[in-house]
Amino acid sequence: HMQDIANTILAHYPNHIESLTNISVTHLILKEYDKGIAALLKAEKINPKDYVVLSNIAQGYQLKGEPSKAIEYYEKCIIYGDGPTRIFAKTQIETLQKK
Repeated sequence: HMQDIANTILAHYPNHIESLTNISVTHLILKEYDKGIAALLKAEKINPKDYVVLSNIAQGYQLKGEPSKAIEYYEKCIIYGDGPTRIFAKTQIETLQKK
């Protein structure tokens, strides 16, 4: 249902970041990592400083098994994120670097 709603909104407002994020989360849950990341990369082009989008991209790459790409996006979260996001990103980077 969430995907249907998001697709309806995107049909009228193709740059609606929240809908792109909703679609991506649906794909990531279904382990469709490339589709999820693609929607998020489109959202990043619209707003490259949206730390929710950046964090979701990092998590998508982490789930996909691409730690270097995940770290790249977690580093962007440290730059643009709020306090809790920066702390989360630093922790994730430390975890990924240990592997």
